Amino acid sequence: MSLQRQMMSWDWGMWKSKEPNHVRNAHIESIRRYGNHLKAETGRAPDVTIMILTFRRPETLKNALESAINQKFAGSYEIIISDDSGDVYDDYIETDKLASEYCRKYANIVYYRHERNLGQYANWNRAVELCQSEWGGLLHDDDRLYPNYLSEMLATAQKHPKAGLIGSWFDSTDYPSSQLIQKSTKLFCAIRRGKPIVLGVVDSRNFIFPLCPGMFVNRERFLDVGGLDDISADIGFCSKMSHYHQSVFLPVVLSDNGTAGGGSLSFSQEISNTFIISAYKLVYAICQDLGYSKRKCDKHASRAALYGEIAARGYNNTDYTDVKMELGVADKYCRPFAYRVESIRSKLMWGLLLFR
Repeated sequence: MSLQRQMMSWDWGMWKSKEPNHVRNAHIESIRRYGNHLKAETGRAPDVTIMILTFRRPETLKNALESAINQKFAGSYEIIISDDSGDVYDDYIETDKLASEYCRKYANIVYYRHERNLGQYANWNRAVELCQSEWGGLLHDDDRLYPNYLSEMLATAQKHPKAGLIGSWFDSTDYPSSQLIQKSTKLFCAIRRGKPIVLGVVDSRNFIFPLCPGMFVNRERFLDVGGLDDISADIGFCSKMSHYHQSVFLPVVLSDNGTAGGGSLSFSQEISNTFIISAYKLVYAICQDLGYSKRKCDKHASRAALYGEIAARGYNNTDYTDVKMELGVADKYCRPFAYRVESIRSKLMWGLLLFR
């Protein structure tokens, strides 16, 4: 069954299930190829960890590694490379060579390769399992961290003892946003002066999530909510964390979205459709749990479908009327102007966070 069909048929009432998704792949071993954990060497766990998730992209992994190495952080930290390239020699050998070089040079880097491909979100779960500190950042191999990332994130975690997830603003220097968005972000950061914003499930209803390169997670709470599943994925995980613990948004630019996450990627129609399906289905289920009427559930879910369309158009700028109609999105949200209206509304909803 295709992912699109799975999303359509999945019971989205399970969005806050704590089923331990990481256990599903417990039979697949992660082999430590190079490097030793700091705890094994010194008897003490690191203060924090950067987990780099990689899949057959040694050319971008190097930049991610350099950004992790060049942190201005006074404490101890470890870098774990979680390689999901699989068991075919040609698929992993270049990454293996790069990891070997860096592990010989830096004592705080550990390289794991899974004996079989786990899949994107299962790799997130496995990386957190391998983490030996209370907090860690999840970094894709095409993204980059700024030097103040660890110090800012850990300071925020210490100020929010109930938090399980922290996100921040980020740059997209290879595929920049419009001048208006860039100026608005700078103004937002200047006004907030680094004051964090606690997000709740109602923010998930409005399609506001603390997603960013280097998403910072509390290991114990990540595993407590079951990690990520392949259907509700990252937005489902963020919603669960807000429901059971606390999600925090830090209005400081701490990372840069990489080339493979920008305009260099193009998705098939079916994969792009999943952005819209997951947005609609998740928000509808959240609204049901909040006790909303069917009419109110339809309204918020229809708006969320358009927010999903905004994301999908970044990878595949095509017409999504058919999938919206199949979902039951109200007619007025299927008209061309609706996409533009909700795009503006989405920015206004983010702007209202200034007053938290």
